[in-house]
Amino acid sequence: MTDQELLDCYARFLPFLSKVMGEGVEIALHDARCMQQSLIAIENSLSGRKVGDPITDLALNFYERFNKTDKPFILDYIGRDHNNIFLDSTYFIRNDAGEIIGFLCINKDMKAQKKLEQALNGLLAAFNLKQPELSLYEESLKSQVDRLLVERVDQAVQKYQKGKEQLDTSDKVAILKELKEAGLLDMKNAVNEVAELLHVSPPTVYRYLKQC
Repeated sequence: MTDQELLDCYARFLPFLSKVMGEGVEIALHDARCMQQSLIAIENSLSGRKVGDPITDLALNFYERFNKTDKPFILDYIGRDHNNIFLDSTYFIRNDAGEIIGFLCINKDMKAQKKLEQALNGLLAAFNLKQPELSLYEESLKSQVDRLLVERVDQAVQKYQKGKEQLDTSDKVAILKELKEAGLLDMKNAVNEVAELLHVSPPTVYRYLKQC
């Protein structure tokens, strides 16, 4: 395949990429063999560029830096025009000799993201929901029942000198028996909590309890 045929293949691919990525993404194809009129195809021209426009300074820098390497692409760098900010990525199109003959550039318009970020920050500020950088206090929202179960299960597990994941069935049955005799399994949601702590399902807990 000649260099031109390869670039033509990418050019035919651009409309498909445009439909997949949406109107907020500009897709540009550059011919690195003709820097002064490098832009040979473009979809969703958010930057206002048109076919026949020259290569950007950064793309020229990419060519000079990476033409003799095997680097395949550059992801997520900032691009700007007079009005917009883009999140850009560039794929290096190489021929059979490994030389860069073109650039496939994906430029994501960041206006919508910036507006959303501003709106979200405004909402957080309005309700004072921003997390403080440093707080002298920290509150646990677990109930006293939950904390008590955690402590008692941890105490019971320590007797076996192994982690919860290493407990066998007989170990878990013994722990449940201890909790049952202490009346801890009669509390609301206790079975579900203990099941989570012992890494089993609630039905398994009930099955083990029949052996107690």
